[in-house]
Amino acid sequence: LTFMSSTGDSSDVVVRKKPGVRDTNYVFRITGDVGAVSFYKITIENTEDNDSSRVLLVTKSLEKLSINYCVIRGTVHTAGQESADLLFMTHKADEMFVHNTLWEGGYRALQVKARDEARITKNHFTEQQHYAFEVLSGEPMMVGGNFINGPSTGSFKGVYVGDISNAMNFSSNRLINQQVPCDYALL
Repeated sequence: LTFMSSTGDSSDVVVRKKPGVRDTNYVFRITGDVGAVSFYKITIENTEDNDSSRVLLVTKSLEKLSINYCVIRGTVHTAGQESADLLFMTHKADEMFVHNTLWEGGYRALQVKARDEARITKNHFTEQQHYAFEVLSGEPMMVGGNFINGPSTGSFKGVYVGDISNAMNFSSNRLINQQVPCDYALL
């Protein structure tokens, strides 16, 4: 299943939603048996002006999740909650690739659960209120070339890495956080 811009310009395909309530707190929700889901050169926005501003919700295991050259936006709130994660996963993807995407707002941009290979490369993260992203699983894991700009208010913890027991390549990432105290760059 692929969502993409045929012109190659992410501003030509904009999917915008204001959910209104927590039960429908997402723009896209992946709940069925889908082998692979790809988002390529599109803009996805949750315009809800409260702490329920998820963009992508994955509640079923996937073989592959790819998000490439997109713009993903949620609202920014100082009272951080998981209901404001831009991408939230309750199940794992066998493979996960997130490349060259702009992530704006949210509590965390990504909460990653990968069963096998996961790559988070060349993204721009800005104005997340807790972590730019949290990696709970994925082996081998490649995190490289990302630009992380912390929030202008509150506190910030950068990147959280959970249960990675095999191999992780974490290189050439930049964390800029001049506005608020940064508790941890990498936790």
